[in-house]
Amino acid sequence: MRPTIVVHPKVRLRLAPLVAATSLLLTALTAASGCRSEAPHAESEGAEAEEHHDEGNRGAVELSPESMKAAGVEIVPVVERPVVTALRATGTIEANQQRMQEVTPLVSGRVEKVFAVAGSQVREGTILALLSSPEVAELHGKELEARSRVDLATSTLRRLQRLTELGAAAGKDLAAAESEAATANAELQHIRGSLDALGSDEGQNGHSISTVAIRAPISGTVTERHVNAGAGVQPGTPLFALADLSTVWVVSNVPESQVSMLHVGTVARVRSSALGETIAQGRVTYVDPMLNEETRTARVRVEVANTAQKLRIGAFVETDFESASSMTTATELVVPEAAVQTLESKQVVFIPTEKPGHFEVREIQAGTQSDGLRRVTSGLTAKDRVVTRGSFVLKTQMLKGEMGEEH
Repeated sequence: MRPTIVVHPKVRLRLAPLVAATSLLLTALTAASGCRSEAPHAESEGAEAEEHHDEGNRGAVELSPESMKAAGVEIVPVVERPVVTALRATGTIEANQQRMQEVTPLVSGRVEKVFAVAGSQVREGTILALLSSPEVAELHGKELEARSRVDLATSTLRRLQRLTELGAAAGKDLAAAESEAATANAELQHIRGSLDALGSDEGQNGHSISTVAIRAPISGTVTERHVNAGAGVQPGTPLFALADLSTVWVVSNVPESQVSMLHVGTVARVRSSALGETIAQGRVTYVDPMLNEETRTARVRVEVANTAQKLRIGAFVETDFESASSMTTATELVVPEAAVQTLESKQVVFIPTEKPGHFEVREIQAGTQSDGLRRVTSGLTAKDRVVTRGSFVLKTQMLKGEMGEEH
């Protein structure tokens, strides 16, 4: 049985305002709590809707026909080919023998001056040395005699031409004079041609009639110098060796068991400490049909560009040959290098859909690159087609769309 509490009438009147105020405060707190519980729910629904919207638009991009034409969009099929394996061998850099030349005199004589040393960079026609030759001096003497005969024959011909016009000379005399003048001119031209071929430098830079200029036949680097001033030389004596090092040969020794995998035209990549991270690329130009009996290897030659002159003759390098073995049935997928783009540190390609101007953005796993092609390890099939030219425009268009949605 609960106890009965009796409240005096005066006390009841004093408590009434306090009870009413407490009731109003509880009502306000309840309403505020309900508002706060609804607000996070609404924000959550908005975030989920926005995330869903972004995910729905991130996997595709669309271009108008005009934009596709301006970008020159090109679509090619994915190529499936036999797996290309890298065959590694050590090699040595050699000068391109097809761009080497020895410098030799055509006459005997004594070396007066030498202007080039090993390592000099020279251009075609540069004077490498000066030679004093009695043979050239003798030819110059004959040139003077021939010039005198030409002057005499020309004078006689002019005189007979005037007499013939006056009727005071026979026609046969005029014909004989013309023949003699032509013969004298031919003899003079022959002697001058011989002097030019021998490198005569008469009258140039104050040189004497016996001076012969030894000139560089090609542009390149002086790799050898065999002569000094004062030395006597004979025709054909090697004085200098020149090499055009804009291209070099990389000669590798490939084991007998692997030679059959290589052929002329095989792509090769050359690595050297002189190149750092850079890789020189070339193609096989020769496979030696003879094996070294001791090492059982064949010499394989690769020609590579050396415009920066970083590859040094005699340096050791590593050569990776890309070969497809006829004994394997495994295949790999490749796409042109231009088809692969990077989005948010991911590699993607753009695949056309059935809808014109609409392209799917597909993430792939790309492997190594060679000869303009990129290996694809996952994300594509042999039936797919990808955008090559214009893929960067599609990437830019997609990034613009994402930036617009964020704002």
